[in-house]
Amino acid sequence: MVTHAMLPNGPGHRLVQVLLRAGHEVAFCALPLPGASRWRAERMLPGEARPKILVDKPRPVTATRELRSLPDFARFAWRLDRLGHREVVLVGCDAVSYLEAAGAFCTAPIRVTASAVWFVDWSAQRLQHPLSAAAYRLAARSALRVADVAAAISPEAADAVARLRPRPGQVLVLPNQPLDLGVGLPWGERPLSVAYVGGLSDQQGVSVLLEAAALLSREGVAVDIVGDGAARAEVSAAVANLSGVHYHGLVEDVATLAQVMLAARVGWALYDPKYAMHRYNDPLKVKDYLAAGMRVVSTLPRSTQDAVVTMVPLSAAALVEATRQALTRPPGPEPSAHPLLLEGSRALDAFVSAIDKVR
Repeated sequence: MVTHAMLPNGPGHRLVQVLLRAGHEVAFCALPLPGASRWRAERMLPGEARPKILVDKPRPVTATRELRSLPDFARFAWRLDRLGHREVVLVGCDAVSYLEAAGAFCTAPIRVTASAVWFVDWSAQRLQHPLSAAAYRLAARSALRVADVAAAISPEAADAVARLRPRPGQVLVLPNQPLDLGVGLPWGERPLSVAYVGGLSDQQGVSVLLEAAALLSREGVAVDIVGDGAARAEVSAAVANLSGVHYHGLVEDVATLAQVMLAARVGWALYDPKYAMHRYNDPLKVKDYLAAGMRVVSTLPRSTQDAVVTMVPLSAAALVEATRQALTRPPGPEPSAHPLLLEGSRALDAFVSAIDKVR
């Protein structure tokens, strides 16, 4: 599996862990993403339990870094060859890394028995400017022309990608897999507490997050915030004097993250609907909270409201009111058995089956 790395516990990491639990042998190569605010690279060889961090620094990645990607992928392919892995399935988590790796793997004496491109980052933002949109679509069409299997992160993204496919064929929906957090306390035994795990930016509704956290803290509700982003310093300063509100920073270790999430009753899935980036994305926060046994309050317009998930407008007043009710009303169905999680499992089975048919 190959990708451009940004943050821990991203789509590639999640898919790696699910495939490992299913008994597959997995190798993983993640290279820095040009334009990202974080310089991160990882590698995992067959037989290893998790990716190893090669470099992780909070500094911007220059555009010229992409020139080194193809040679880096080639070295990765040769390393697999030296370890005796001469037949592989190639999965690229974005069109550019997929194309680079497909070319790089041709330089090594290994055989790609099947390949798949998985659009985890299909973004409406990149389609707003003519030049970037043209380059974006060109990379997508090229990857679709080469790959045996194509998938996208959401039904909306799959439909958009399918319209670019140069030859007939289905674009599967492969959403993010939730984190494997283990089992926490029964919902009713958890303290009155809320968790927010995600990006800290205007796009993620950080101002609403801080206002709602301040209001609920005065009512004795604990609020745990985990994440990183442009508003990291603002969040850290804002919660410093709020009793019961804790900012944990960026938490990479899943076991440590589980300690926070498995102790909360309600999870906040905050998205600012006016940002184009949310048009095609996958409600990842919602699924992680469900997997942790929490009720969910979501501001994503595409969320489905039911006995476990409550949808509200992006405002502190609406968020606080819905949270008050969610904190005291036990979930009807068990959150970990929510249809959203079951759909993700079935989608992964379909993705693996499609690859097996090609091999």
